[in-house]
Amino acid sequence: MIGIRHLGAALVLTAACTMANAGWSSLVVIGDSLSDNGNVSALTGGALPPAPYVGGRFSNGPVAAEYMAASLGIGLQDFAHGGAKTGVDIVGNDSYLWSLGLNGTGMGAQVGMFAASLGGAAADANALYMVWGGPNDFFEPTMSPAMSAANIGSVISGLYGLGARSFFVPNMPDLGRTPEFLGTALAGTMTGATLAFNALLDAEVMSLGLALPDASFIQFDTFNFFSEVLARPGDFGMMNVTGACIDSLACLTSPTEQMTTLFWDGVHPTTTAHAALGLAFARSVPEPTTAWLVFGVLGMMGWMRGRRSA
Repeated sequence: MIGIRHLGAALVLTAACTMANAGWSSLVVIGDSLSDNGNVSALTGGALPPAPYVGGRFSNGPVAAEYMAASLGIGLQDFAHGGAKTGVDIVGNDSYLWSLGLNGTGMGAQVGMFAASLGGAAADANALYMVWGGPNDFFEPTMSPAMSAANIGSVISGLYGLGARSFFVPNMPDLGRTPEFLGTALAGTMTGATLAFNALLDAEVMSLGLALPDASFIQFDTFNFFSEVLARPGDFGMMNVTGACIDSLACLTSPTEQMTTLFWDGVHPTTTAHAALGLAFARSVPEPTTAWLVFGVLGMMGWMRGRRSA
């Protein structure tokens, strides 16, 4: 079962206006390695990510954003970079990574990359803008959940200022239950950081909904999605949901085993998991022609929780 939350941003006693076109024009992505479809690989001349990562992805194949765009039948503009934190920096922002050209590829900097791609024109108001990140902030002890959530808000505000109006904002999966941290002394800390960030992200989106006229938000509960995969792996065709495929020679040499394994490495899903997540992303997105009715006054929000049988 997948928990989905839809939020209309116009908090007034009226109906939200219906968008003019029959579908989303494209999917524009700001994010990290969970969405990187080859940007870091291109920037580093193929040095990162190294084998056994496949096709320039931090996985063994396409990532969720690619599957989502394909499911929606729209083009993809992907600015996500592996290692991106929610600000302008990257995780492990050291001289080696800088020498490869990765400095200044965080999510905040990606907004600038997108702006440059516009050549002075306004962003497409009929595109869907996916803003998904956060985990890299917590792989180093210098960030707080509050700062990370605020950075996501700044990314969204920056995109809005360029002309973006429709935002898809997934929250963070439970870092404490990834192979990297599962069973370690840090598991509880990472789960706590995830929960704190997700709660603050909800509050940030609520605040943006009040502050940005004509903006629409769709939130996806990634935490719940992966929790349900972990609780009922067989329902998702998974057999191994606790170990990393790259730590097992049997998995690395068996496409069949890879298809039933949740994680490619300590924190990144396999492309099979990405496919399931990307399809869930796509199914959570309504057609932009759907009028989003908002009943209530300032401070009230209409939450719709949809669930489907997995």
